[in-house]
Amino acid sequence: ISEPLLRAKFGAAPWSEVKRRLINLPRASYGSALAHFGIGLMVTGIVATSAYQTERIVVMKPGAQIDVAGFKLQFRGVAPTKGPNYAEQTGTFDVTWGDQPVTTLYPAKRLYDAPPQPTTEAGILNSWRGDLYAVLGDPQPDGGFAVRLYFNPLVRFIWIGALIMFMGGGISLSDRRLRVGAPSRSRRSIATAAAE
Repeated sequence: ISEPLLRAKFGAAPWSEVKRRLINLPRASYGSALAHFGIGLMVTGIVATSAYQTERIVVMKPGAQIDVAGFKLQFRGVAPTKGPNYAEQTGTFDVTWGDQPVTTLYPAKRLYDAPPQPTTEAGILNSWRGDLYAVLGDPQPDGGFAVRLYFNPLVRFIWIGALIMFMGGGISLSDRRLRVGAPSRSRRSIATAAAE
């Protein structure tokens, strides 16, 4: 934001002059500022996701509740289901934010028939705050299940920042001053002297 304002002499010139300079700034200047804003947004998302990730690995029995990054998850239990080529155990988690219900997550453990291969299917809540994941683990001797819950904040900033960078590059390339075609050699006309 500051780069175009500095080029327009914001604070050092009368407003009419600043306005004229802002209007006459080349599109490449605005595109560059937008692309750099996108980089900042993307870096913010990467740092927040890596440094402020919340992760909990617990054993939960049906009816148990747990708080993860402001979300409250209540484990309602596990039920067996059958797919076209697999059997699975599907867990149910009711998710609330404050007192407001948000969604229900259904993480599962699958066992495919041929060849026998176990996989896990995470229950995912996508929101502007970040992504909340619930992964169902193995049953425990006490009747509970191992559960892995984690929250990655500001993941959307990574993708939005990349999109803004792309838009800034497009605006910069639309500037007429930066349109450079392949150079063409000009043919010199060689004057032929008449032979005497």
